[in-house]
Amino acid sequence: MTAPTHRTRAGTRCRAALVVASLALLVGGVATRADAQASPASASVNPTTAAPGATVELTVAGFTHPSDGGSIIAVKIDEGAYAHPAGEGPHVNPTVWALVEADASGAATADIVLPADITEGAHRLNLLTGSIKPGDTTRSVTVNFDVSTSPGTTTTTEATTTTTEATTTTTEATTTTTTPPGGSTATGTISTTVANEGALTISVASTDVALSSPGADGVATGALPGVTVTDLRAGNPGWDATGQSTDFVSGSNSISADLLGWAPRVDSTGDGQTVTAGAPATGLGDARGLASAADGEGRGTAQLGAGLALDIPGDTPAGTYRADIVLTVI
Repeated sequence: MTAPTHRTRAGTRCRAALVVASLALLVGGVATRADAQASPASASVNPTTAAPGATVELTVAGFTHPSDGGSIIAVKIDEGAYAHPAGEGPHVNPTVWALVEADASGAATADIVLPADITEGAHRLNLLTGSIKPGDTTRSVTVNFDVSTSPGTTTTTEATTTTTEATTTTTEATTTTTTPPGGSTATGTISTTVANEGALTISVASTDVALSSPGADGVATGALPGVTVTDLRAGNPGWDATGQSTDFVSGSNSISADLLGWAPRVDSTGDGQTVTAGAPATGLGDARGLASAADGEGRGTAQLGAGLALDIPGDTPAGTYRADIVLTVI
């Protein structure tokens, strides 16, 4: 499967995620952090009933960044139940089905190609913002749609479901009471509402990250300060935490972020959590996995960390080199 393409009106294609912590790596230095706050937004799809593999048009409004134009939106299907093959999606997290950027007014329109193997019945598009663009607003907006393989079932009536910081889901069950022959039958409806209260957040214990001076092997080492991922969402859809670095810069000189590597670890987890550390990796110029929790296993608070190693070329001019690293959870 290839990653879906997007047609946008009042918007352009981009990347998206949910929550972010930003800090600087330096061979001696300081950092800053971006925090997000919720703001209203709305979305709809058209048609609201489509076949597997079909295209639906997503329209959004109110997705503005607090200080930098439009927000960046990550689109998941059924809280990440459908995923691209590894390396073929628009984001390092394969459950991010599509990525959309709103314009300065917070509006965008994009074509979303549904999975060919999506099942018949009710489904949801989950629209998430807050991390790829530092300082963006944290939002979770849900849009309902249906999938049917029956011919002639497509409807173009728009339906919009909007949430900010909380998603409310109503489920209905029908009960039937039958009396003996000669009696009657009564049918009633039982409803229950589950509120998706809480949020998904990531933070660091300190924004000061200093790597050592390079040793005889030319490698400068250090460690991320304590990283905390807290998931209080009632839906418990799981999460993925990643990290990505800019190049190290000192004046006009630089060291490629591809020479920075890390060895992630999980220091502790909450009751009922199962969190897996990302694989040791180099090349943090691209997003690399820090840790992840599967669907049903991420609710709670996990403490993460990682050892850092920067392979400094022997001909690098002397200086204090600084780089920004962004930690994202979605």
